[in-house]
Amino acid sequence: MATPLRLQILLFQNRPGNWVARSLEHEFVAEAPSPIRAHQSLLRLVRAHLEFDQRHHVEPLSSFRPAPRSYWRAFAQAAVMTSGFAQDDAGWGDIPVEIIAAVIHDYPALDLG
Repeated sequence: MATPLRLQILLFQNRPGNWVARSLEHEFVAEAPSPIRAHQSLLRLVRAHLEFDQRHHVEPLSSFRPAPRSYWRAFAQAAVMTSGFAQDDAGWGDIPVEIIAAVIHDYPALDLG
């Protein structure tokens, strides 16, 4: 079995009616009117890039850098919403993907250091 790919996803509301989902290990960002829809949009985006990388025999998601440290710190203080492995029948292919999503109720303070 291949080494699992880990996706830690931070969900937060940046203004009323607009939620952001941001993955930490590989910086992807999606926005939607609800946390669930933002989460789903981000996962679709990640799946599309995984499929592209597999077709082109590239290390999965290797072209995406990690999110800034301020988001990692916010994730450490967030409440875990879901945790588990993606299902193969949902289009994830043969790479096991561990997904941990957490919600923070305050907009993360940005310091890019």
